[in-house]
Amino acid sequence: MIGLIFGETHFPIQILKKVKKKHLKYLIIDLTKGRFNKDKHSHNVSIGQFGKIIKILKDNKCKKVLFAGKVRKPNFSKLRLDFKGLYYIPRIIKSSKLGDAAILKEIIKLTTFAISKDELKPALTGVLFRFSDNGLTAVATDGHRMVRYIRNDFISKEFSGDVIIPRKFLNLMNSLITTGESVQIWMGDNNLTANVGSDTVFTRIIDERYPDFEGVIPTDNTNELVVEKDALLSAVKRVSIFSNRSTHQIALEITDNNVTVRTEDPEKASKAKENLPAKLNGENITVGYNAAYLKDVLMHINSQNIVIKLKTPISAGLLFPESQQPNSDITMLLMPIRLND
Repeated sequence: MIGLIFGETHFPIQILKKVKKKHLKYLIIDLTKGRFNKDKHSHNVSIGQFGKIIKILKDNKCKKVLFAGKVRKPNFSKLRLDFKGLYYIPRIIKSSKLGDAAILKEIIKLTTFAISKDELKPALTGVLFRFSDNGLTAVATDGHRMVRYIRNDFISKEFSGDVIIPRKFLNLMNSLITTGESVQIWMGDNNLTANVGSDTVFTRIIDERYPDFEGVIPTDNTNELVVEKDALLSAVKRVSIFSNRSTHQIALEITDNNVTVRTEDPEKASKAKENLPAKLNGENITVGYNAAYLKDVLMHINSQNIVIKLKTPISAGLLFPESQQPNSDITMLLMPIRLND
Protein backbone atom coordinates (compact mmCIF):
# COMPACT_ATOMS: atom_id res chain seq x y z
CA MET A 1 0.00 0.00 0.00
CA ILE A 2 1.31 3.40 -0.99
CA GLY A 3 0.17 6.61 0.69
CA LEU A 4 -0.29 9.52 -1.72
CA ILE A 5 -0.20 12.89 0.02
CA PHE A 6 -1.54 15.32 -2.55
CA GLY A 7 -1.63 19.10 -2.82
CA GLU A 8 -2.55 21.45 -5.66
CA THR A 9 -1.29 21.62 -9.31
CA HIS A 10 -1.79 19.06 -12.06
CA PHE A 11 1.08 16.81 -11.03
CA PRO A 12 -0.83 14.74 -8.40
CA ILE A 13 -3.40 13.85 -11.07
CA GLN A 14 -0.63 12.53 -13.32
CA ILE A 15 0.80 10.52 -10.43
CA LEU A 16 -2.62 9.04 -9.64
CA LYS A 17 -3.14 7.97 -13.26
CA LYS A 18 0.19 6.12 -13.28
CA VAL A 19 -0.55 4.43 -9.94
CA LYS A 20 -3.91 3.22 -11.24
CA LYS A 21 -2.38 2.08 -14.51
CA LYS A 22 0.09 -0.09 -12.61
CA HIS A 23 -2.77 -1.47 -10.45
CA LEU A 24 -1.03 -0.46 -7.22
CA LYS A 25 -2.92 -0.35 -3.95
CA TYR A 26 -3.10 3.22 -2.71
CA LEU A 27 -4.83 5.75 -0.50
CA ILE A 28 -4.93 9.51 -0.84
CA ILE A 29 -4.35 12.10 1.87
CA ASP A 30 -6.06 15.07 0.25
CA LEU A 31 -4.65 18.36 1.56
CA THR A 32 -6.72 20.39 -0.92
CA LYS A 33 -10.32 21.54 -0.61
CA GLY A 34 -11.80 18.22 -1.62
CA ARG A 35 -10.16 17.93 -5.01
CA PHE A 36 -10.07 14.12 -4.80
CA ASN A 37 -13.41 13.57 -3.03
CA LYS A 38 -14.74 11.40 -5.87
CA ASP A 39 -12.04 8.81 -5.29
CA LYS A 40 -13.22 6.22 -2.76
CA HIS A 41 -9.66 5.87 -1.44
CA SER A 42 -9.38 9.58 -0.61
CA HIS A 43 -9.25 11.12 2.88
CA ASN A 44 -9.70 14.88 3.04
CA VAL A 45 -7.48 16.08 5.90
CA SER A 46 -6.34 19.48 7.17
CA ILE A 47 -2.61 20.11 7.13
CA GLY A 48 -2.74 20.62 10.90
CA GLN A 49 -4.18 17.15 11.61
CA PHE A 50 -0.88 15.30 11.90
CA GLY A 51 -2.27 12.71 14.26
CA LYS A 52 -5.06 11.82 11.84
CA ILE A 53 -2.68 11.63 8.88
CA ILE A 54 -0.30 9.30 10.74
CA LYS A 55 -3.19 7.13 11.97
CA ILE A 56 -4.63 6.73 8.45
CA LEU A 57 -1.24 5.71 7.06
CA LYS A 58 -0.61 3.24 9.88
CA ASP A 59 -4.12 1.73 9.84
CA ASN A 60 -3.79 1.06 6.13
CA LYS A 61 -0.27 -0.35 6.55
CA CYS A 62 1.31 2.06 4.07
CA LYS A 63 4.91 1.03 3.49
CA LYS A 64 5.64 3.89 1.11
CA VAL A 65 4.58 7.55 1.10
CA LEU A 66 4.73 9.90 -1.86
CA PHE A 67 4.27 13.67 -1.68
CA ALA A 68 3.15 15.57 -4.78
CA GLY A 69 1.69 18.97 -5.52
CA LYS A 70 1.78 22.37 -3.92
CA VAL A 71 0.55 22.97 -0.38
CA ARG A 72 0.06 26.61 0.42
CA LYS A 73 1.74 27.88 3.56
CA PRO A 74 -1.04 28.03 6.19
CA ASN A 75 -1.92 30.90 8.50
CA PHE A 76 -0.48 29.39 11.68
CA SER A 77 -2.54 31.68 13.93
CA LYS A 78 -5.80 30.27 12.52
CA LEU A 79 -4.70 26.69 11.98
CA ARG A 80 -6.68 24.07 13.94
CA LEU A 81 -4.21 21.56 15.32
CA ASP A 82 -4.66 18.13 16.83
CA PHE A 83 -2.28 16.76 19.48
CA LYS A 84 0.43 15.79 16.98
CA GLY A 85 0.05 19.16 15.32
CA LEU A 86 0.76 20.90 18.62
CA TYR A 87 3.94 18.84 18.92
CA TYR A 88 5.21 19.55 15.39
CA ILE A 89 4.09 23.17 14.93
CA PRO A 90 7.38 24.76 16.19
CA ARG A 91 9.32 22.74 13.61
CA ILE A 92 6.88 23.63 10.84
CA ILE A 93 7.14 27.35 11.54
CA LYS A 94 10.94 27.15 11.61
CA SER A 95 11.05 25.27 8.30
CA SER A 96 8.55 27.57 6.62
CA LYS A 97 10.84 30.53 7.21
CA LEU A 98 13.52 28.99 5.03
CA GLY A 99 12.10 26.44 2.61
CA ASP A 100 13.78 24.31 -0.02
CA ALA A 101 14.06 27.33 -2.30
CA ALA A 102 16.69 28.95 -0.08
CA ILE A 103 19.03 25.99 -0.55
CA LEU A 104 18.51 25.93 -4.32
CA LYS A 105 19.04 29.70 -4.62
CA GLU A 106 22.28 29.40 -2.66
CA ILE A 107 23.52 26.59 -4.90
CA ILE A 108 22.71 28.61 -8.04
CA LYS A 109 24.36 31.74 -6.64
CA LEU A 110 27.57 29.94 -5.65
CA THR A 111 28.07 27.82 -8.77
CA THR A 112 26.73 29.40 -11.97
CA PHE A 113 29.47 32.07 -12.18
CA ALA A 114 32.02 29.31 -12.88
CA ILE A 115 30.07 27.62 -15.71
CA SER A 116 31.94 27.48 -19.02
CA LYS A 117 30.67 29.42 -22.05
CA ASP A 118 32.57 27.16 -24.44
CA GLU A 119 29.97 25.26 -26.49
CA LEU A 120 32.70 22.86 -27.62
CA LYS A 121 32.77 21.54 -24.05
CA PRO A 122 29.04 20.81 -23.48
CA ALA A 123 29.56 19.01 -20.16
CA LEU A 124 30.97 22.20 -18.66
CA THR A 125 28.08 24.43 -19.80
CA GLY A 126 25.96 23.37 -16.82
CA VAL A 127 26.20 22.54 -13.14
CA LEU A 128 26.79 18.96 -12.06
CA PHE A 129 24.40 17.82 -9.33
CA ARG A 130 25.53 14.61 -7.62
CA PHE A 131 22.84 13.04 -5.46
CA SER A 132 23.91 10.42 -2.93
CA ASP A 133 23.07 8.99 0.47
CA ASN A 134 25.60 11.39 2.00
CA GLY A 135 23.98 14.54 0.61
CA LEU A 136 24.15 16.72 -2.48
CA THR A 137 27.28 17.93 -4.27
CA ALA A 138 27.09 20.71 -6.89
CA VAL A 139 30.09 21.44 -9.14
CA ALA A 140 30.81 23.99 -11.87
CA THR A 141 34.02 24.75 -13.74
CA ASP A 142 35.28 26.44 -16.89
CA GLY A 143 38.79 25.00 -16.69
CA HIS A 144 40.25 28.12 -15.05
CA ARG A 145 38.26 28.07 -11.82
CA MET A 146 36.04 25.54 -10.12
CA VAL A 147 33.55 25.55 -7.28
CA ARG A 148 32.43 22.51 -5.32
CA TYR A 149 29.50 23.00 -2.96
CA ILE A 150 28.36 20.19 -0.63
CA ARG A 151 25.12 20.06 1.36
CA ASN A 152 25.14 17.18 3.84
CA ASP A 153 21.61 17.90 5.09
CA PHE A 154 20.02 17.14 1.71
CA ILE A 155 18.20 13.81 1.44
CA SER A 156 17.26 12.33 -1.94
CA LYS A 157 14.85 9.48 -1.28
CA GLU A 158 14.16 8.28 -4.82
CA PHE A 159 17.16 9.29 -6.95
CA SER A 160 20.91 8.92 -6.73
CA GLY A 161 23.49 9.65 -9.38
CA ASP A 162 24.79 12.52 -11.50
CA VAL A 163 22.87 15.01 -13.61
CA ILE A 164 24.17 18.09 -15.46
CA ILE A 165 21.67 20.95 -15.47
CA PRO A 166 22.00 23.76 -18.07
CA ARG A 167 22.81 27.34 -17.07
CA LYS A 168 19.65 28.81 -18.68
CA PHE A 169 17.37 26.58 -16.63
CA LEU A 170 19.15 27.47 -13.39
CA ASN A 171 18.97 31.20 -14.15
CA LEU A 172 15.26 30.87 -14.86
CA MET A 173 14.71 28.96 -11.61
CA ASN A 174 16.60 31.64 -9.71
CA SER A 175 14.21 34.28 -11.04
CA LEU A 176 11.11 32.22 -10.24
CA ILE A 177 11.74 30.97 -6.73
CA THR A 178 11.39 33.05 -3.60
CA THR A 179 12.66 32.26 -0.11
CA GLY A 180 10.11 30.22 1.83
CA GLU A 181 8.74 28.28 -1.14
CA SER A 182 9.01 24.56 -1.64
CA VAL A 183 10.56 23.38 -4.88
CA GLN A 184 9.76 19.94 -6.29
CA ILE A 185 12.05 18.38 -8.89
CA TRP A 186 11.50 15.18 -10.88
CA MET A 187 14.03 13.38 -13.04
CA GLY A 188 13.27 11.70 -16.36
CA ASP A 189 15.58 9.75 -18.65
CA ASN A 190 16.88 12.87 -20.39
CA ASN A 191 14.80 15.68 -18.93
CA LEU A 192 14.00 17.41 -15.69
CA THR A 193 10.77 18.95 -14.41
CA ALA A 194 10.58 21.51 -11.61
CA ASN A 195 7.45 22.76 -9.86
CA VAL A 196 7.76 26.21 -8.26
CA GLY A 197 4.49 27.54 -6.89
CA SER A 198 2.03 27.51 -9.78
CA ASP A 199 4.83 27.36 -12.38
CA THR A 200 6.12 24.18 -13.97
CA VAL A 201 9.44 24.33 -15.82
CA PHE A 202 10.89 21.67 -18.12
CA THR A 203 14.44 21.29 -19.42
CA ARG A 204 16.62 18.76 -21.15
CA ILE A 205 19.60 17.67 -19.12
CA ILE A 206 23.09 17.70 -20.62
CA ASP A 207 23.77 14.10 -21.61
CA GLU A 208 27.53 14.16 -21.20
CA ARG A 209 30.07 12.72 -18.80
CA TYR A 210 31.38 15.29 -16.35
CA PRO A 211 35.17 15.41 -15.80
CA ASP A 212 36.67 13.88 -12.66
CA PHE A 213 36.56 17.01 -10.51
CA GLU A 214 37.72 15.22 -7.35
CA GLY A 215 40.95 14.26 -9.09
CA VAL A 216 41.95 17.87 -9.76
CA ILE A 217 41.47 19.11 -6.19
CA PRO A 218 44.94 19.03 -4.60
CA THR A 219 45.34 17.46 -1.17
CA ASP A 220 48.94 18.51 -0.49
CA ASN A 221 48.76 22.34 -0.53
CA THR A 222 50.73 23.02 2.64
CA ASN A 223 51.19 26.80 2.45
CA GLU A 224 48.16 28.34 4.17
CA LEU A 225 47.32 32.04 4.02
CA VAL A 226 44.60 33.72 6.10
CA VAL A 227 43.54 37.20 5.01
CA GLU A 228 40.52 39.50 5.32
CA LYS A 229 38.34 38.88 2.28
CA ASP A 230 36.97 42.38 1.69
CA ALA A 231 40.42 43.94 2.03
CA LEU A 232 41.91 41.51 -0.49
CA LEU A 233 38.99 41.92 -2.90
CA SER A 234 39.22 45.73 -2.77
CA ALA A 235 42.98 45.63 -3.35
CA VAL A 236 42.59 43.29 -6.34
CA LYS A 237 39.93 45.57 -7.86
CA ARG A 238 42.11 48.67 -7.52
CA VAL A 239 45.37 47.11 -8.67
CA SER A 240 43.79 45.27 -11.60
CA ILE A 241 42.86 48.61 -13.21
CA PHE A 242 46.52 48.91 -14.18
CA SER A 243 46.89 45.31 -15.40
CA ASN A 244 47.30 44.24 -19.01
CA ARG A 245 43.97 44.31 -20.89
CA SER A 246 44.62 40.91 -22.47
CA THR A 247 46.00 38.87 -19.58
CA HIS A 248 44.56 40.76 -16.55
CA GLN A 249 47.65 39.46 -14.79
CA ILE A 250 48.29 40.29 -11.14
CA ALA A 251 50.67 38.79 -8.62
CA LEU A 252 50.30 37.93 -4.94
CA GLU A 253 53.60 38.11 -3.06
CA ILE A 254 52.95 36.28 0.20
CA THR A 255 55.22 36.50 3.23
CA ASP A 256 54.82 35.79 6.95
CA ASN A 257 52.64 38.77 7.91
CA ASN A 258 51.97 40.44 4.60
CA VAL A 259 50.54 39.92 1.14
CA THR A 260 51.43 42.34 -1.67
CA VAL A 261 49.06 42.63 -4.61
CA ARG A 262 50.95 43.99 -7.62
CA THR A 263 50.77 44.29 -11.38
CA GLU A 264 52.80 45.80 -14.20
CA ASP A 265 51.93 46.42 -17.83
CA PRO A 266 54.98 47.28 -19.99
CA GLU A 267 52.74 48.14 -22.96
CA LYS A 268 51.13 51.03 -21.07
CA ALA A 269 54.14 51.67 -18.82
CA SER A 270 51.86 51.33 -15.80
CA LYS A 271 52.18 49.48 -12.51
CA ALA A 272 50.54 49.34 -9.10
CA LYS A 273 50.82 47.54 -5.79
CA GLU A 274 49.12 47.37 -2.40
CA ASN A 275 50.16 45.75 0.88
CA LEU A 276 47.76 43.93 3.20
CA PRO A 277 48.23 42.31 6.60
CA ALA A 278 47.93 38.53 6.49
CA LYS A 279 48.97 35.39 8.32
CA LEU A 280 51.01 32.74 6.54
CA ASN A 281 51.63 29.22 7.78
CA GLY A 282 54.30 27.88 5.42
CA GLU A 283 56.92 29.16 2.99
CA ASN A 284 56.98 32.53 1.23
CA ILE A 285 55.50 32.25 -2.25
CA THR A 286 54.62 34.46 -5.23
CA VAL A 287 51.76 33.36 -7.47
CA GLY A 288 50.05 34.97 -10.47
CA TYR A 289 46.32 35.02 -11.23
CA ASN A 290 43.88 36.41 -13.74
CA ALA A 291 42.41 39.31 -11.77
CA ALA A 292 38.90 38.82 -13.20
CA TYR A 293 38.79 35.18 -12.13
CA LEU A 294 40.19 35.97 -8.69
CA LYS A 295 37.58 38.71 -8.15
CA ASP A 296 34.79 36.31 -9.12
CA VAL A 297 35.95 33.70 -6.63
CA LEU A 298 36.40 36.18 -3.78
CA MET A 299 32.95 37.73 -4.34
CA HIS A 300 31.31 34.33 -3.95
CA ILE A 301 32.88 33.44 -0.61
CA ASN A 302 30.70 34.63 2.24
CA SER A 303 33.14 35.01 5.11
CA GLN A 304 35.01 37.78 6.90
CA ASN A 305 38.33 35.97 6.44
CA ILE A 306 39.33 33.52 3.76
CA VAL A 307 41.88 30.73 3.70
CA ILE A 308 44.07 30.26 0.62
CA LYS A 309 46.05 27.03 0.36
CA LEU A 310 48.96 26.91 -2.09
CA LYS A 311 51.78 24.57 -3.05
CA THR A 312 53.82 26.08 -5.89
CA PRO A 313 53.40 29.13 -8.18
CA ILE A 314 52.18 26.86 -11.01
CA SER A 315 49.80 24.54 -9.14
CA ALA A 316 46.11 25.03 -8.40
CA GLY A 317 45.21 27.11 -5.36
CA LEU A 318 42.30 26.37 -3.04
CA LEU A 319 40.16 29.05 -1.39
CA PHE A 320 37.74 28.48 1.50
CA PRO A 321 35.77 30.56 3.98
CA GLU A 322 37.62 30.54 7.31
CA SER A 323 34.55 28.95 8.91
CA GLN A 324 32.05 26.89 6.91
CA GLN A 325 28.29 27.37 7.30
CA PRO A 326 26.33 24.59 9.09
CA ASN A 327 25.63 21.54 6.90
CA SER A 328 27.62 22.97 3.98
CA ASP A 329 31.15 22.79 2.62
CA ILE A 330 32.37 25.09 -0.14
CA THR A 331 35.69 24.79 -1.96
CA MET A 332 36.90 27.17 -4.67
CA LEU A 333 39.78 26.17 -6.97
CA LEU A 334 41.70 28.71 -9.05
CA MET A 335 44.39 27.97 -11.61
CA PRO A 336 47.41 30.32 -11.62
CA ILE A 337 49.06 31.97 -14.60
CA ARG A 338 52.80 32.21 -15.21
CA LEU A 339 54.23 35.57 -14.28
CA ASN A 340 56.34 37.61 -16.67
CA ASP A 341 59.78 37.83 -15.07
